[in-house]
Amino acid sequence: SNSKFYYRFGYDYYYEITDVKIIKASTIPMQYAYNFKTGNSLTFYIEMQRKIDERDNTKHSYYYFSPSYNHFGKWILTLFNDNEKDNKGWSAIDYTLNLKNSSQISLFYGSQKGGLVCANGSCVYQPDFEDGFKTTYRMNF
Repeated sequence: SNSKFYYRFGYDYYYEITDVKIIKASTIPMQYAYNFKTGNSLTFYIEMQRKIDERDNTKHSYYYFSPSYNHFGKWILTLFNDNEKDNKGWSAIDYTLNLKNSSQISLFYGSQKGGLVCANGSCVYQPDFEDGFKTTYRMNF
């Protein structure tokens, strides 16, 4: 069989000190990918995080689950579920179409948790996004 299964497991520890709070966070990310011999693939990303604010001993638990289906590299369908224990959750669906000119267009519907988002060494605070549509166009060059 030409089918392949990939597994990745990690652990990340985060410690933040400011003049207002001290936060320790432990994150366990896991990713499973299965490539079918036909060229399609399924990916499951799971993340669990525990945060503790040491000044008032407040504890928070977060769970993130995102399954994704890639159809011959032409389009990708992804579901998102982000839950904070004893609080609200965020769910969404995203459809991404790979265009012929090395670009992509994505259609997103749902809610997205805000907070610190880091990519390629730079971090920005992103606001919550509540029950709406987003369209994103990405061009690769």
